[in-house]
Amino acid sequence: MTTIYLLRHSESIGLNNLIINDENNDQLINEKLPLSPEGEEKARILSNNNELKNIDVVFCSEYERAISTAKYIAINNNLKLIISKSINERKIGNAKEYPKSFWITQFEDQNAKAPNGESRKEVSERFITFINKTLEQYKGKRIVLVSHGTAITFLLMNWCELVNVELETKIRHLTYKGKDVINDNIKFLELFKLSFDDENNITNIELIKNEI
Repeated sequence: MTTIYLLRHSESIGLNNLIINDENNDQLINEKLPLSPEGEEKARILSNNNELKNIDVVFCSEYERAISTAKYIAINNNLKLIISKSINERKIGNAKEYPKSFWITQFEDQNAKAPNGESRKEVSERFITFINKTLEQYKGKRIVLVSHGTAITFLLMNWCELVNVELETKIRHLTYKGKDVINDNIKFLELFKLSFDDENNITNIELIKNEI
């Protein structure tokens, strides 16, 4: 059996705490947001969770907040951190002129995207390709992927049924084999455990509860 842990990064610093030069674009700002001091401490604490011990490999996205979250897990398991753009967050693109309801549209229409952004289909395809390669390379291992809320949701929708999404609360309700995987918004440091058999077929998805 191969186990993949999907972890959303810890809490990042708020935009209100930054001075941003005009030449910086929205995508660059999003990628460079660091963890807040509280986010750093919570990431360190979570890295001591029993589920994250005896890990064989740790991957994270290229975003600063994902790298800063994953480093604690890598250090605790005496591993080098592997950074991959394949598990980056969905590129929002130029969505400022779009209505708020676009957030719902992206779940209903897999091809919907803003200019210079990514669709759910595009995010899902790059993420699932990465998952399949990882399963082949690290068969039977325990793997951590530190990524982002929207990208993780789009990946989970490859196996889960989307029951409902709510615009104002950003709640998303996903089930796997009739069992709730999540019925809330995806919080910082939300941890999902995916189990795969020897043929790389998924056999279970569950949300690992933590008190952080």
